[in-house]
Amino acid sequence: MKLEILEKDRFYHIYNKGINGTDIFSNNENKRYFLKQFNNYLKNHISLYAYCLMDNHFHLVIKLNEESEIVTQCFF
Repeated sequence: MKLEILEKDRFYHIYNKGINGTDIFSNNENKRYFLKQFNNYLKNHISLYAYCLMDNHFHLVIKLNEESEIVTQCFF
């Protein structure tokens, strides 16, 4: 899979969904855990401008504060 090169100080719409529309969050606790992990790994590397967590997908609007290699590692 070829990854897009992310650039510092640019805005990105990051999203993902479950396979065949299946849920990726089964309850609100799963959503809180996702946000906690997101905060633990990315809060110092990006700025979060908006997010939406649905049961079967999520959307993030972010801006990179650091070089892309660091952020790309955090998303995997």
